[in-house]
Amino acid sequence: MKSILCKKLDFKLNPVAIFFTDKKTEKTIQAPKGARVCAASMLVAAATKDVISTFDEETYGCAGGGVGLCFGNAFKKKDILQKPCFPGEMRFCSNRE
Repeated sequence: MKSILCKKLDFKLNPVAIFFTDKKTEKTIQAPKGARVCAASMLVAAATKDVISTFDEETYGCAGGGVGLCFGNAFKKKDILQKPCFPGEMRFCSNRE
């Protein structure tokens, strides 16, 4: 669908909407369970590759993605807190409860 507003604003990417549902559709991409995939990059893929990005409570990627996609305060979840986010010994929010 072509949007007059998008044409007037000269968008370079297609707009993306977020829908809350319990059904998966065909032509969808989803991060593997437990993978640290950026939710923003998945939304960009939806805008550029004409695919649907799917997220659930086990595949939203980082804690910021979990919060942004309305999966609650992912920063307080133990499994997210203990996973290293960067190479080496740095721990992501390891001192927070």
